[in-house]
Amino acid sequence: MATPTSPSMDATDLDVLAKVDSALKFLMDDSGVPLPVQLSCYKCGFDSVRIFAGLDDTQEAARQALKAELPLDYSASPEKRRSMALLLHVCNACRLQLTVQEKQKSEAKLGFGARVVPTTGHATMRTAVEATHGKLCDREVPSKSLLAQKLEQVEDNCPEAEDLREVTSVEDSVKEAYAALIADPVSNTVRFKPGKTMTTPPGTPEELRLRHRRLGLAWEMAKSRHPTRAWLPARCVDAFRKLSDHILGSKIAGLRLANGLTPPWSTVPYNLVRTADADDLASALEKACKAPEVTSTHFIVPLTIAAAAPSNAPSGPVLDPAPFARAKGKGKGNGKTSVLKPALKNSRRTPGGKSVCFAFNRKKGCSKANCSFAHICQRCFGDHSYINCPKVARENEDLE
Repeated sequence: MATPTSPSMDATDLDVLAKVDSALKFLMDDSGVPLPVQLSCYKCGFDSVRIFAGLDDTQEAARQALKAELPLDYSASPEKRRSMALLLHVCNACRLQLTVQEKQKSEAKLGFGARVVPTTGHATMRTAVEATHGKLCDREVPSKSLLAQKLEQVEDNCPEAEDLREVTSVEDSVKEAYAALIADPVSNTVRFKPGKTMTTPPGTPEELRLRHRRLGLAWEMAKSRHPTRAWLPARCVDAFRKLSDHILGSKIAGLRLANGLTPPWSTVPYNLVRTADADDLASALEKACKAPEVTSTHFIVPLTIAAAAPSNAPSGPVLDPAPFARAKGKGKGNGKTSVLKPALKNSRRTPGGKSVCFAFNRKKGCSKANCSFAHICQRCFGDHSYINCPKVARENEDLE
C-alpha cells in the first residue's frame, strides 16, 4: 500500500515523505491515518518504527506527548479524537513489531531457528521498491527466505554469494511453509524451524537474468530497512543487469569448446565489498566483471579442467545448465519420469570410438550377459546409466 499524495503537497512535504521509514509509512497507511496527520508526525522527527514505538512508556503518556508535540488536541473535535486513536494504534503496533523482531533475531543468531520475514514486513519492503520500479509480478519479487538472508547479511555488513537455486521468488515460496523439527537445548522444548525454499538451477539465459533481477530487488528491499548502509547502492537492479550482460556476453557465455562445453554460471563475487576494495556493491560487481583473475578463476579454469578431465570420470565434466529442453513422455498416465534432456544429441560412441549401449541407458537396463557395447552414460560418459545421470534434471524421482 503506497502512501497517497495530494496535489497540494509542496516539494518540502515530498522530501519529508521520501526520508520516512518505509515500515512506519506502511503501518500509518494500513491504519488509515490521514496524510496531514502523518506529515505532522514526520516533521516532528517521528519518522521510524523505533522512534514511534518509544514515544513514551504508556498509552496515556504517548497521547499527551502527541497532543503537545504535533500538536493534536484530541478533545477539540471528533475528527481529531479519531486521528489520535489511530496514532495510538500505530504506536502499539510499532512496539509489538519491534518486540517480535528482536526476539526472532536473537533466536536466529543463537541457532534456535531461521530468520523469518513477517508478511507485513515483506509487503512493506515490496511497496518501497515498487515506488521506484513500478508494479512487480510475483515471479520477480524475492521470497521471504531469500530476503531473510539478505537482511542478516546487511545487518552483519557481510554480503555472501548465493547458490542460484536459493534465489527464489514469491511464486516459488508456496512450498516454503514446510518446516523441520529441532530441539532447543536451553529450554528443552521442540520448535519449528522454517525450511529453506529451493528451486532448480537456471536453465536458460532468460532465467539467469530473472535470478539476477531478483537479487537486485532483494538488496534494494533490504536497503529500504537499512538506508544508512553505504555499501548498498540506490539501484542494485541496474548493477545486476550489467552482471547478466557480462556473463551472457561474448566474453563468458560466448566461449565454447569444440566438444560443446561452455563455462559454468558462477556465483556472484562479493569479496570485493567485504575486503573494502570497492565502495559499494555496484562498484564491486563492475570491478569483478573487469578483473581478469575473476574471469580466469570462475569461468576459464573450470572450463579447461572439464575439457581435460578423463571421459570416464565419475563426476563428469562441468557443463553449462543452459542446453536443456523438456522431453515429451510417451502415452498418457504411464508414470514415466519426466526429465530435462540435453538439447544436443546423446552420444552414440565414447571418445575412444566404442559404441554405447542404448539398452543400458534405458529404465529397464541391458539384459545381455556378454554385451559388446559400452555400459556408460550417453550424457557424460560416467559409470552409470543415463536414467541415473546427475547432469540430467528430473521433475519426478520415481525411477523404480
